[in-house]
Amino acid sequence: MLDIALVHHLVSKYPSLVAVDVTVTKPAHLAAVRTALPHYMPEGLDFDAIAVGLPRTATPAPLLIVAGFCTLLLALAIAVLRAPGLHFGRGCAI
Repeated sequence: MLDIALVHHLVSKYPSLVAVDVTVTKPAHLAAVRTALPHYMPEGLDFDAIAVGLPRTATPAPLLIVAGFCTLLLALAIAVLRAPGLHFGRGCAI
């Protein structure tokens, strides 16, 4: 089914709608020229400040991993202490 959809340029159950423009924008005999585009930065803000100085908004993943690990350890400790047949007291061994 996918092969038929691809051959006939139909949308299948795996849609990938991509527009392809074949309009020539530059004659083939001309060489490509690099041009620097202007950066529209707010006044007073330096480009280096963006990479280093601005706050990052990602989650505190290392802290969340440690909190999750501690929670798992606590759940394991509770499960071991509440397990039937295990008694922790004077004169009892595990």
